[in-house]
Amino acid sequence: MNKFLIGVLVIILIGAGVWAGMELGKKQGKESANTNLQKVVELAFPKPADDIRDLNGVVKAVYGASVQFEMDSLEDYLPKTDGTAKIKEVRYAIVTSQTELIRYDMTKIGADGNPPQIKIVIGDLKPGTPITVRAAENIRDTEKFEATRIETANY
Repeated sequence: MNKFLIGVLVIILIGAGVWAGMELGKKQGKESANTNLQKVVELAFPKPADDIRDLNGVVKAVYGASVQFEMDSLEDYLPKTDGTAKIKEVRYAIVTSQTELIRYDMTKIGADGNPPQIKIVIGDLKPGTPITVRAAENIRDTEKFEATRIETANY
């Protein structure tokens, strides 16, 4: 009976050791996979630069010499697998006498092979118009800034 009890105890200890080893291996495997996956994600989807001088968005409104536009948040740059919408930000581009307002006419091709650039006025920017806004300084985190150029396209 004593040998039987020792045999059962040895089997239980071996089983407990196997179970503990499996749990520890799972934990370490998950940590390793998450670390390696994070590196792959950072390589495939790098963070936006710290110095950004042009932004893309959609015109929400024009107030005098200010263009209000909505853009995707620079902090919400990773793709979403659950179907949720990207976080949006509102920015304001101030138009001065030095600001170039350009529309590319994508329905035509110029002699140089590029679409013609047509100068427009601020009144031509209507809500819903996709735009690219450029500035001389870093506008990564600036809500209101002076635009050097605003571009849109006609398809």
